[in-house]
Amino acid sequence: MLQADLTGGEPLARTDILELVRSARDAGLYVNLITSGMPLDEARLAKLLEAGLDHLQLSFQGATKEIAAEISGTKSHPQKLRVLDWLKQVRVAVTLNFRDSSQ
Repeated sequence: MLQADLTGGEPLARTDILELVRSARDAGLYVNLITSGMPLDEARLAKLLEAGLDHLQLSFQGATKEIAAEISGTKSHPQKLRVLDWLKQVRVAVTLNFRDSSQ
C-alpha cells in the first residue's frame, strides 16, 4: 500500500482526522483528503498540513455559485472559493472535482 485516501461522507467531520493523517504519514503513506471544504478553516488546514497531508481534493458541485446552489441546494460555493484561496498559499497538491451539471 502506498496511499491513504480519506474520504466520506465528509472526513473532516471526524474528530480524529488529524490523528488519521498523522498515522498514515508515519506509516510512510501518501495522504489524500477528499472533502467538501465546508468544515475547514485556515487553522485546521495548517494542522492537517503539519500532520502530513500531501494532497487535498476539493469537491465543488458546479463551476458557478448558481449551478452549485441548484445542484446542492446550499450556498456553499463561497466557502469552497475561500478554501481554494487558502490552498494557493500553501505547499500541497490540489485537485478540484466538479459535477457535470448537464446530467
